[in-house]
Amino acid sequence: MRFTSGACLLIGTRRRESERNQDCRVVTQRAVKNLIPHPLNAKVYGDVAPDRELLASIEKNGVITPIIVDRDKHIISGHRRWLAAKELGFRHIPALRFDGTALEAEELLIEANRQRSRTAGQIARETAELFRIESELSEERRHA
Repeated sequence: MRFTSGACLLIGTRRRESERNQDCRVVTQRAVKNLIPHPLNAKVYGDVAPDRELLASIEKNGVITPIIVDRDKHIISGHRRWLAAKELGFRHIPALRFDGTALEAEELLIEANRQRSRTAGQIARETAELFRIESELSEERRHA
């Protein structure tokens, strides 16, 4: 996945600039109760929970970095921030909209977690999922 500059980084990066959704550059407030954890997040990383430090930071400063959600309100990046906001009783959370394909969303979900400390099992599951995603993307390109 190629990263671009600006607020639209990662958002639909495989599409031409003219095809990208211009709304992806806008941070909106999304209702916490309407958002859904992406199923791949639990499959790869297991149950996530915000740590005390994250809870304290969000309680004091709010959610500084917007989460990323797809058209279907699945959380692509920011599961722990969303859980912290939910646990603290926030009604809304800042979000960017991801307008790429389902496979791009899965790839982004894994890429967005690269900086985190992960277990050997999580890294192995990431590798397996990235292999599956790239195989499916390759197949799509072959038939295009």
